[in-house]
Amino acid sequence: MKKVTGILSGTRILCRDKSTIEKYIFLGDEAKKLGGFSVIEGLYLIEKGTLEVYDKNRIINFATLLEKGKNLTRDENFYIKYVVFRDLMSKGYMPATGFKFGVDFRVYDKKEEIKTAKTYEKNEKNISHSSNRMHSKFLIKVVPEEYISSFPGIAGDIRLAKAVNKNLIYAVVDKDSDILYYGIDIAKI
Repeated sequence: MKKVTGILSGTRILCRDKSTIEKYIFLGDEAKKLGGFSVIEGLYLIEKGTLEVYDKNRIINFATLLEKGKNLTRDENFYIKYVVFRDLMSKGYMPATGFKFGVDFRVYDKKEEIKTAKTYEKNEKNISHSSNRMHSKFLIKVVPEEYISSFPGIAGDIRLAKAVNKNLIYAVVDKDSDILYYGIDIAKI
């Protein structure tokens, strides 16, 4: 299989061959507008053997892109976010950035997306301009196992998720990169 080529540009990887990339990752409207995808998505594609990333006319490997991603985003949890992204992908979900929701990822169900796309094709509608587009089901906040939060902080996360009709999940990653997913909700008594 021929690898797709991407160019590192700030915190994005620019790629002309979006149709090939869309077979592996979810390129939402933001990615299409920005003309590329995130470093975390790029790491996943490199690991899958699908992508070659160039930086200043040189191919960079997984470890180099990981280090650049940490430095560019100034995020000490960058690697564990990648671990969660990869795990979600392996389970058939389609993670996308959750930045505007104050979390790390919003998550779509891949099976639903494929089914929805087939329905739109039959009706000859353009998926990207349909008012019936699929919505994410979950908001994922990635935290290391030593993460400390207050009840008001957690309650704020839950309120935000509920305000946009999503379920909040904390992805807790330990030192061995094992992940536990905790769904958190508010109960009315």
